[in-house]
Parts: sequence; C-alpha cells; structure tokens
Amino acid sequence: MYEKLVGIGTLPNATQKTVSTEISNADYCWIDPTYSMAFNEGASYPLPYNDPSDLSNGITARLTSSGASVIVSTRSNWSTYSAYVAVKYTKK
Repeated sequence: MYEKLVGIGTLPNATQKTVSTEISNADYCWIDPTYSMAFNEGASYPLPYNDPSDLSNGITARLTSSGASVIVSTRSNWSTYSAYVAVKYTKK
C-alpha cells in the first residue's frame, strides 16, 4: 500500500478544481480523510467536510481515472483556504 499527499492549492469558489495526483498503475485507490484537510491561518477542516448547520457550505473530494486526479468541489466560497488530500492506493 502506498500513500501520497496531494497539494490542492487554493480551494475553489463555488465550483470545482481538478488536480493531478501523478499516480499511475493504481489498482485500488481511495481518499484517506485522516490526513486530508483544508486550512487557513490556524483554522482547519477535514476533507471531505460537511457543515451540519449549512449543507451548502461543504467541501467534497473524489478521485477519477484510477486515482490519476482528484476533484475538489465547493458550493460556497472557500478560496481563502488551501488544502491537501491524502490518497492511498495499491499498484497493479
């Protein structure tokens, strides 16, 4: 099993952002929420994030193309935050 921490950079403002993981030949892959987070000036939130008081304030993250890229989506403005997504995978 392998793990890679993927820098997302600035989170999107009510849209989605696709970032290459540079992972190839993955067999199984998944996002490890233990080490995935959004952060800004001392505040941090786990990824994916569901705000129980406002469901439109959430952040989703998903893998595509057998782990080759991660898509992060927001329905509100998270552009003052940056993020990392931890991807775990096995190789073929």
